[in-house]
Amino acid sequence: MIVGKIIGTANTKEFKFLVTGKIKKFDYVQVYNENGHYCLCQVVELSRDDEKKVADCIVLGFKDSDGLIKLPREPFKPGTEVLVASDDFIKEVIEIQKNGLFIGFLEGKRIPVYLDTNKLLTKHLAVIAKSGSGKSYAMGVITEEILKKDIPLLIIDPHGEYSSLRFPNYDSEEELKKIGFKPIGFSDKVVEYGDPQVNPNCAPLRLKENLTPEEFVNLFPAKLNSSQQVMLYNVLRTLEEPTIDDIILALETENSSAKINLIAQLKYLKNTGLFDSQGIIYSELIKKGVCSIINLKGYSWDVQTLIVHKILSDLFLLRKRNEVPPFFCIIEEAHNFCPERSFGEAKSSQIIRTIASEGRKFGLGLAIVSQRPARVDKNVLSQCSTQIILKTTNPNDLKAISNSVEGLTSESEKEIRNLPIGTAIVSGVLDRPLFVKIRPRQTKHGGDAFNFDESNEKIIDKPDALPLIKPRIPKKDLEIITNKKLKEVLVPAVYLTLESGNKKFKVLFDLINGFVIKDIDKRTYLKEIPREPAEMESFYKIEFVQDYKFDKKLEPKISENEVVSKVDKLFKVVSKRHCFFVLYAPEN
Repeated sequence: MIVGKIIGTANTKEFKFLVTGKIKKFDYVQVYNENGHYCLCQVVELSRDDEKKVADCIVLGFKDSDGLIKLPREPFKPGTEVLVASDDFIKEVIEIQKNGLFIGFLEGKRIPVYLDTNKLLTKHLAVIAKSGSGKSYAMGVITEEILKKDIPLLIIDPHGEYSSLRFPNYDSEEELKKIGFKPIGFSDKVVEYGDPQVNPNCAPLRLKENLTPEEFVNLFPAKLNSSQQVMLYNVLRTLEEPTIDDIILALETENSSAKINLIAQLKYLKNTGLFDSQGIIYSELIKKGVCSIINLKGYSWDVQTLIVHKILSDLFLLRKRNEVPPFFCIIEEAHNFCPERSFGEAKSSQIIRTIASEGRKFGLGLAIVSQRPARVDKNVLSQCSTQIILKTTNPNDLKAISNSVEGLTSESEKEIRNLPIGTAIVSGVLDRPLFVKIRPRQTKHGGDAFNFDESNEKIIDKPDALPLIKPRIPKKDLEIITNKKLKEVLVPAVYLTLESGNKKFKVLFDLINGFVIKDIDKRTYLKEIPREPAEMESFYKIEFVQDYKFDKKLEPKISENEVVSKVDKLFKVVSKRHCFFVLYAPEN
């Protein structure tokens, strides 16, 4: 359908046309060019006076015989007819490849938008939005697509939002069904490291303490002066594979007052509880089909940046040596880990700058996620050739986005302020940014994952999903520690929510003996129910896992009602939840 004709001066990137049909802002049109191709274009503004209505258009391009999207080399001729773009034509130009990462649909159309996997994973990505506008949700969608392709994935997660990748998103089941998807969880692929006391589902996060002098200097909380550095280097030269305790003991024999600050900082490092002789096994951290989450929830900011610096520095070196496979790294709250220099310096800043500028040469892709792009190091931001921008209103942040996104028009910049939740401007698919409606997530999103508050219980309950409580230490790590092959046994249990006074607390009971399960990993139980809630309170989380592979499932020997009747004599039983806890036992 013809909606107008080109008027005035036109070039290869933009033109105006006199509107004679029905057209709206951001609609797509197609125009024939003298070089023999119809070009896809987009209306970015409409204006009207008493006599006429005029549309401003930008040219998105056409697809050549090699499947590449190009801009025309000849300007459009005045008088050329402007047609409403057919869905097939839009799809032909925008749908780069069906085996890419499916992130959503073109705004206002049922046309899928895919990101080129190789480009995304080698030329870096930025996801930007103000708080609450859907940046982590959009990153979650991309993470799902990466997981489906078994690409090794590392997530720096300051708030513990990505634990939910394990669990299916049944809340959006109907929406997913409309696009041919279903809720899924990646419990078999996700491994989480952190502080088990804060995050019960995490394996302990440990860093190897046998460090080089340079590494010690980089990890110290405060900058060392020249005399302190000399003393540290001299002491380390006398020690073979030293521990932090070894260095402290050696420094205490020195006469110089320079040792006081060094010892204080070494004790600080020791007290973080992060260092031991083994550290993380990087070949397990970066592995095909594995998503490793570094859950930093509970750590102070300075410790978080120390952890990120150490892990990324080690992995970058290993990647250059080809000792770990190519992988993709996602950094949430990137403005805290690589701040713009005027906002200070983090310990992790330099390694992130290095990865942004050099990582693509070594197969190390980077995604930065931030609500404050103006506070992110501009050199890091500028290295991200694909950007997903959701609603942003801060003028400084808008300026930072405008400076880093190629092809962003002043009209598009204004639209960023008014984007609805869930709609993003995506750059890097074409030379011009696209408006994309992000698809629903297949996995649970962030903080509301498995908080079963009794006033609004949202327990996922599917016939084929097992409610499981897993040990904090993964099976493969335990096999390495014990040097034994282990089998997985499911032990029936009931998770009770009890009330004493005005306090509610949760307690886990096994249904073999009816004992309180104090610690799954240490296999400690309480045969008698104590009167003090603190002595038996549990902080485990239930995971709902489909198609879970186990070796044996035990049958209960006592009923849930028997446990409830026993507990009810001491505490008020608010609710109960049937589950299984996973027990790792030697195969023989």
